[in-house]
Amino acid sequence: MDNKHNRSFGGWYLLTGVIVGAAAGLLFAPKAGNQTREDIEDWSRRNRKKTRSWLSSIGDALPVRVKAAAGVGAIKEGAEEAFEIAKDKAEDYAPSR
Repeated sequence: MDNKHNRSFGGWYLLTGVIVGAAAGLLFAPKAGNQTREDIEDWSRRNRKKTRSWLSSIGDALPVRVKAAAGVGAIKEGAEEAFEIAKDKAEDYAPSR
């Protein structure tokens, strides 16, 4: 479980590094501000469709995983409750010593 947890954080660290690197690149770019803004605008126009598709796929996958985790939690709670009820019933029917 820890290995999966560490891998998911690795993705977030990578994404954070990309964002920080891009911001630093923009701050220290040798181009004038107007030129940099035009370049960003051009890039965003070219990649808008890809970005929306990527974000949509993340949004579609996330609820499924959240629902699955909630389902597992509900099953576990139900099993624990059933075990406690069975244990109480068994004690009721057990011969007294």
